[in-house]
Amino acid sequence: SSSCTITCWLNYNLHFYVGNDMCRWQAFYASFGIAGSFYLNALVAHEMRRLLKATKRLEDYHPPSHRRVLLTSAGVLVFCVILSTIHMWGIFSLEAFPTYGIVCVVHDKTVPSTLAMWLIYMPLIAFLPCAYIFYVAINSWWNNLIYLRAPPLAAEEEAANESPEMDSVAEMQRRMHIRRIRQARTLGLYFARIFLSVLLMWAPASVFLITLKLHSAWGVWVGGTWGHLQGLASALMCLTKPDVFDAVKDLYTCRRRPPPQVAPPRIVTKSASCLDFQAQ
Repeated sequence: SSSCTITCWLNYNLHFYVGNDMCRWQAFYASFGIAGSFYLNALVAHEMRRLLKATKRLEDYHPPSHRRVLLTSAGVLVFCVILSTIHMWGIFSLEAFPTYGIVCVVHDKTVPSTLAMWLIYMPLIAFLPCAYIFYVAINSWWNNLIYLRAPPLAAEEEAANESPEMDSVAEMQRRMHIRRIRQARTLGLYFARIFLSVLLMWAPASVFLITLKLHSAWGVWVGGTWGHLQGLASALMCLTKPDVFDAVKDLYTCRRRPPPQVAPPRIVTKSASCLDFQAQ
């Protein structure tokens, strides 16, 4: 968005598109924004599938370390950078062209370039990661890895949790499993909403920018503007999770939560122990 703001500001001041180098650069970062959003969501979907499978099998789930997350995300983004330079390779007849002088996107001008556009460029940029995400969603639903309705916790079970009496080991494990299912379901639906926000923002934007790019200047403007709102939509969708909302609110209000109150340890003095011994 920052790069696009600079590009649009330069074009507005000059009253024409800046030049070929800026055009190729804009086509690059536009493709990178689309590919990065979809591939990172596919990465999250893959990890969610691991969590749901472990929950279904009553296995311990070990989330990836911070180092692994950073390395994997960096690898995905490097891959997206390479994909976003396809129009610079000069082998598929794909070129960046300023549509109505508004935005530069990858164009197909000949039959071979059209085939490359829809059989190579678009599948690598968006179709393949979207297909994998839909596969994870359908596979999770088909194998009952995620429940559309949360399994209920009966009132007597909740009361038993608060009572000091110990239940059987099997009953405690059953209630623990139900809690894990509910937590995994909440997390899965949370990331599903984020992906849907990405899909609902970039799918129409891609249609306007790529499919209808030669029909209307207003269509190009609407597609670009709608696509730029994806970051805001995803951020607002993230805030639907209560703990995320509380963390963001605490950050911007500079409010620090007090540490949990822990009862001080009971100290028995020597004199008290002697008195107790004498009383006995």
